Amino acid sequence: MPNMSTKEKIVAVALDLFHENGINATSVDDILEASATGKSSKNS
Repeated sequence: MPNMSTKEKIVAVALDLFHENGINATSVDDILEASATGKSSKNS
């Protein structure tokens, strides 16, 4: 995902995972892992 901020990357990945797995089956850890970010990442 070129030229995306951390926030944009997390949101895009979250939407994809919600679509694939459903909201209730998607955890924050799933989103962070798939977006290659961490809980302490700053919005850049």
